[in-house]
Amino acid sequence: MDANRVILEVLKYLRQTPEFSELKQARENLSKNPHANTLVSQFQKKQESLYSGGLSQNQTAYLMEELGRDYKKLSATPDIKAYFTASEGFSAFLGSFIGQLNSELAKEFV
Repeated sequence: MDANRVILEVLKYLRQTPEFSELKQARENLSKNPHANTLVSQFQKKQESLYSGGLSQNQTAYLMEELGRDYKKLSATPDIKAYFTASEGFSAFLGSFIGQLNSELAKEFV
């Protein structure tokens, strides 16, 4: 079986989910507001620096607190809140999807 073909089928499925449609629409709405789009990009860069590691424990704690404050502040803007909510929904969906894959594969080892 060709892995690329399977990946394309999975992507086709994912693109047809309500979670993806909601995220895509929220992203399109956000892109219409350049200032909000820039704020979200800056927030995501901070998240990436947190997840990339290499920070001291104090730096990590500070950045986590800063991200929490930023998230709360940014969520007051409706387009940003809609994007965050849709992003969290799609991430939860993907987590569930991957969990189901792992569960099914684990059955092969029982």
